[in-house]
Amino acid sequence: MDNGELLSLLESPETLNAKIMEAVSVLEMHAAEGDVSPSQQIIVSKRSELEPANLAPVAQALAPPVAADHPLARRLRIVRKKLREIAVLEQLEAVEGAVLQANQRAKIQEKSALEAELASLVTE
Repeated sequence: MDNGELLSLLESPETLNAKIMEAVSVLEMHAAEGDVSPSQQIIVSKRSELEPANLAPVAQALAPPVAADHPLARRLRIVRKKLREIAVLEQLEAVEGAVLQANQRAKIQEKSALEAELASLVTE
């Protein structure tokens, strides 16, 4: 499967689901003949987890990124940068025992709001 075909699958949840169900059907045929590896057998046994509703977050995560100059992409970069900075501050405080200043503690307190914003931006 080339990148173009993969991108077209990611753009359409219906196409992605059809391709997955096709692959699972082939595995089920081979399973009936006893010709599958243990890892393939796990895929067949967990078919319900491959339903479209369960795959939506995966498709969204793998979807092509928004153009870099798009306002949504800009906001995503800003939020991710702030979350990285918070992770560094938390690391300094936890591992190195650094005493954080008031503005640094305030940044850390924004973490849950930023995570919620990131989740909402990713689902848009």
